[in-house]
Amino acid sequence: MKLWKSQSTTKTSDEEESMTTSLWDRFFDSPLFSVATGDTSAAMDIIEREKEYEIRVAAPGATKDIDVNVEGTYLNIEVCRETETPGSDTMLMRGIKDFCFKRRVSLENGKIDLTNIKSIYKNGILTITLPKTAEVQMKKIPVSVE
Repeated sequence: MKLWKSQSTTKTSDEEESMTTSLWDRFFDSPLFSVATGDTSAAMDIIEREKEYEIRVAAPGATKDIDVNVEGTYLNIEVCRETETPGSDTMLMRGIKDFCFKRRVSLENGKIDLTNIKSIYKNGILTITLPKTAEVQMKKIPVSVE
């Protein structure tokens, strides 16, 4: 299966970016989530449970400037941390870096209860809980043995 046309030998940066995005989207495609490209410097876990999905993002030191929103069928996560040198102090060495990152997760339409998404930031981990809609929740079916 060809992932892109091989007729052109030179690609513009837009074409290269489009090919890379297409490759990544296909690689991470799953029945529920597709992790889109972007700055992937933040570690992220996606966990499925019976009635919900949970996303955990490592974001140490980011106590403010955290934005989580749903845009169409995408969950957008943006986190920034900026450190300050207090008052007239002089920084002799800087090993703790400022950072900003964005992650975008594709949500399969109709599988997530968008009105009940919750997020909490605790101990450097941003946890986002995405409840499943009633139709997609796992249901155990008892088996009678005769």
